Amino acid sequence: MEVALLLVIFLAYGFNNGGAVGYILLSISSWFMALSWLYAPYIFNPSGFEWQKIVEDFRDWTNWLFYRGGIGVKGEESWEAWWEEELVIDYGVYTLYCDIFLLCHSVNTSIIFCE
Repeated sequence: MEVALLLVIFLAYGFNNGGAVGYILLSISSWFMALSWLYAPYIFNPSGFEWQKIVEDFRDWTNWLFYRGGIGVKGEESWEAWWEEELVIDYGVYTLYCDIFLLCHSVNTSIIFCE
């Protein structure tokens, strides 16, 4: 959708260097790309046209969205549990070294290990 909006802006304020042929070739190929990106999921996903499948997916999504997380709840069951899982940082040696390096570099202090 954003590509189509950019093409409308390009249509209004486009360049004049390439002439009419350059503009037409660039415009047609760009519109083809925008339309293919918009309609490809519907063409290559035959189950996307089944109403019952859409209703089931929406019901599953709303259940996942409104289910409260807690101890022992997996990320597949609740958005809150999924969010908590995403915030967990694996502090290995390499990650800890990178965090210390970035902290020293961003603070820009004269710590002897960071110079």
